[in-house]
Amino acid sequence: MALDNFISGYDMSLSPQRWTIAMFDDQNAVIGMTDITYDNQQGQYIYVGTLNFDDTGKVVGAQPHYLEVNGTVLGDDGYCDDVFDTLRQLGGN
Repeated sequence: MALDNFISGYDMSLSPQRWTIAMFDDQNAVIGMTDITYDNQQGQYIYVGTLNFDDTGKVVGAQPHYLEVNGTVLGDDGYCDDVFDTLRQLGGN
């Protein structure tokens, strides 16, 4: 799933200070959330995947597994299915 195919046309900061990031699993995947703008409308962007860093700590690559903007799933390769199923069961949905 190529990240550029899913975020072209969206305006979001790649600055780490603008993101809330937490470990997603023990395979080095993270879940990250940030504000995003598309067509002058503000929204929430959710990313689940791995991030590749250079020696200075800058993100130089990403392997997305799940992308969502304002509740609309833009990309999902199935990586998160087990975790999402467990959350649905715990939430009663």
